[in-house]
Amino acid sequence: MPKRRLNIFRDEEDFTGTEYYQAVGRHLQGSRKLIIICSPNARASSFVDDEIQRFTQVHSAEDLIPVVIAGSPETTSAAGDADMAFPAALCERLELPLASDYRGFDPKSSNLHSARYRTSWYKLLADICNCSRAEIERREGRRKFRRRIQWGGAVAVISTSLAVAAFVAEKESHSARSNDLANQALGSAESDPERGTSLALEAIGESRSPLALSSLRVALSNLPDLLVSVSPDAGVYDPVGVAFAPDERRVVIVDKQAGARVLDLESGQTVLELASDRKPLVSAAFSLDGAMLDVLDADENTVVYESASGRRITAIRGELRWLSPVTSSGPTALTLRANSMQFVELTSPGPELFVKEITPRGYSRNSSDQEVSPDGHRLAVVADAGGKTRLTITDLTSGQTVSQTGDFSSTGIVWSPRGAYLVSKWLNGCSIPSRSRTPSSKTAETKSPWKMWRSVRTRSCSRRRTGMG
Repeated sequence: MPKRRLNIFRDEEDFTGTEYYQAVGRHLQGSRKLIIICSPNARASSFVDDEIQRFTQVHSAEDLIPVVIAGSPETTSAAGDADMAFPAALCERLELPLASDYRGFDPKSSNLHSARYRTSWYKLLADICNCSRAEIERREGRRKFRRRIQWGGAVAVISTSLAVAAFVAEKESHSARSNDLANQALGSAESDPERGTSLALEAIGESRSPLALSSLRVALSNLPDLLVSVSPDAGVYDPVGVAFAPDERRVVIVDKQAGARVLDLESGQTVLELASDRKPLVSAAFSLDGAMLDVLDADENTVVYESASGRRITAIRGELRWLSPVTSSGPTALTLRANSMQFVELTSPGPELFVKEITPRGYSRNSSDQEVSPDGHRLAVVADAGGKTRLTITDLTSGQTVSQTGDFSSTGIVWSPRGAYLVSKWLNGCSIPSRSRTPSSKTAETKSPWKMWRSVRTRSCSRRRTGMG
């Protein structure tokens, strides 16, 4: 079978020459096959018989290919020639012609590749190419497979091109946005360096372009009072925790290798070094008045120091949380132990004074679904109770449960800075149960029960959404 397309000559459109019989004889002699469109009109035409006779003078009768489009495919008919489709010259050359049947085909509405005409189409191609119909079908299958591969490759190329174009467009959009923010940052760096720094950080978030980085350096250079250079002599190598003193003049930096150091923010120099007892430290915090400082190691042992002199006051088993004062006297800190909590009173100078021990409902030191409020007086715990996951709020001062909510999904909870909201982080977003507020006083806000839920379904619980309150 030829790999190229067939060269078809049609007598009504492709004739060349000046005299009919000479021209038709030349074209018939140069053709390999003669396809005869059979119908009663063709049988009545003397020109069709003449062309069949001329073709068979130089070719075999096996090269005649009849195609029936109308009439009866019979060589004899009781009704006469009126309904017969095969021309007389064809019946003389072929005793019983085997024609491809296209009767009922309408060029405007019919499809050659439909199931009705598929058999006739394959037979016609097999007769033209002198091969079996099975071979034609195999070739057609290979052609369709190549076509699918070509279309698949084209779709893949187009999809890849669109994806690349979208990526480039998005990158250019981020770059343009970054440059715009960086230019705004440069414009306000001198007059409003804080705004300039914020804009520069937004620009870097869009794209770490040279212009964005330059705008940040320019904005930061206009904030000398907010920049503190910590020299290598300070001994800070691998910080894991940072806490500011209430007056914001000192900062304690917990270093995994070198213990904890208190730095003066005006000079950047170390004013106090705290030993780690050869155990790695994980965090540190100043007391609410800044007079004391606690350091927690990896074994959950807390050591309390005077923040000015570095004198060791006491060592406590468990993690320490400083309490907001309710009265002039009473507990000042809360210690988180394995299965209980202890209230202690710490003064500087002076030893620790044990106040009381409580065991809140659902509390377990190793659980991640629990959190103490910022003021240290309430505990939020998410735990299974009665087949349901419940959120329990316990007042630590009295040890009483103040709120319990069912069907509470959580993979971690976070209090807002003032304790007005509690954010529940979960797989596809977060839930924010908020308390009803009475504008008459802050006390009413603190003691009112939890009444309303807000569910925020996001891909992740972003800081912008969780930093409420």
